[in-house]
Amino acid sequence: MMKNKILIAGFCGALAFSCNKKAETEAKETIAPDVEAPAVVAVEKECYEFVKNKDTVTLSLTRNENDASGSLTFNWFEKDDSNGIFKGMFKGDTLVADYTFQAEGTSSVREMVFLKKGDVFYPGYGEMVEKENKQVFKDPKSIKFDDAVKIARTACR
Repeated sequence: MMKNKILIAGFCGALAFSCNKKAETEAKETIAPDVEAPAVVAVEKECYEFVKNKDTVTLSLTRNENDASGSLTFNWFEKDDSNGIFKGMFKGDTLVADYTFQAEGTSSVREMVFLKKGDVFYPGYGEMVEKENKQVFKDPKSIKFDDAVKIARTACR
């Protein structure tokens, strides 16, 4: 008789425990808010090129909303070439980036600014100064954009 009471008590305890677990699980499921999966932002890769006589500029750009990064190469005929990477951001129609490049066997960092009109980038030029081991524009308001160098969109290779 005592064994039956112990068995019945054990069975009731197990039943109560399993019902309690199910109630906890259901409570957890109903308490958790409906969370939408974050929107996937499309990362675009774009390629641009300028070719005139023996001068070329190539720009490969990966853009994620306003952030931009990529590679940039300047091959000027009878002048020093530079080849490197950049990382920056778009501010409206203007790309402002740090360009880390190799030229004459030396690694350097330079601020670059490009104005984008449609599918063409125009490089910005102006007086530069050194600040914290980087060449930056002395007066960003005085930057001029060279319409003779039109770096136009092209198919990526």
